[in-house]
Amino acid sequence: MLQLPMAHGVSGIMVMIEIYGTSRCGYCKKAVALAESYKLKYEYKDAEDLDIYEQLLSKIGSVPTVPQIFWNDKHIGGYESFSLEIENTREYGQDGF
Repeated sequence: MLQLPMAHGVSGIMVMIEIYGTSRCGYCKKAVALAESYKLKYEYKDAEDLDIYEQLLSKIGSVPTVPQIFWNDKHIGGYESFSLEIENTREYGQDGF
């Protein structure tokens, strides 16, 4: 089975999930809580920081909403897509966690 590379977090710990969000975003907070509830390694990136926002733009071109979530460098989308990806991964055993 193909193993995708994981991103390095700020602490140097390998992370599989990047969550780009803002402090005022309820779904961003829900995405973080969901990752924590499944004990998934994630890195939260504050899209209110201009450098981080530009990094996100370079990945997907436009940012209609936050959160924007990446799993193993694959763009998942927002909170609901992330939730479905977790359920699909758990159900079908795609080595996500």
